[in-house]
Amino acid sequence: MEEFVDALRAGLGGPDPLFPELIGIDLDLRDADISAAPMENALLNSSRLDGVVARDASLAGAELGYATLSGADFSGATLYQADLHHATARAAVFRAANLARLNADDADLRDADLTGALLVRARFVGADLRGADLRGSDLGDWIDLRTAKVARTRFDGLVGVVRGPVDVGDSGRPHLLDGPELTAWFRDHDAPGLTVAGVGPPPSQDQTGAAG
Repeated sequence: MEEFVDALRAGLGGPDPLFPELIGIDLDLRDADISAAPMENALLNSSRLDGVVARDASLAGAELGYATLSGADFSGATLYQADLHHATARAAVFRAANLARLNADDADLRDADLTGALLVRARFVGADLRGADLRGSDLGDWIDLRTAKVARTRFDGLVGVVRGPVDVGDSGRPHLLDGPELTAWFRDHDAPGLTVAGVGPPPSQDQTGAAG
């Protein structure tokens, strides 16, 4: 295992033809330190990466579907266009990571730290984000949260457009909101700058008074 990780950190990744031999499905890298390792387009589907330290690692285009990443630290890492569908990443840290165009459909990201992350056009369709912290993240033009579970998710101060409907329930039963109802829910949860795709921002009090 140590030789394998040393090879990664030495730069035997990315376009190197040896890379497919170094990275494969169902690997066990639990608790390894792969910080700053070049792992672009890595094939890590169904691999075990719980507790991995991958600070500033380059995982652009990596395939991590069905992988387990709970407690892993991806602070500052690049996961641009990475695929985490159905991954389990509970309490994982993605602080200030580049997650633009990430596919995290149906992923378990409960209690994950995504503060300051770049989330431009990221997909979390059907993902479980309950208890996750997205404060300070950059949503760019939109983020896809269709049917995602967001009870106790921190959206404080975020600005951008969300694709709904979103599941705000926290009692085991879905409670889907969309349109103006979802916009109002964000406003009530300290995120008045979030609007829902197809729904304009709520009118200001001045506009409301003028209309009357």
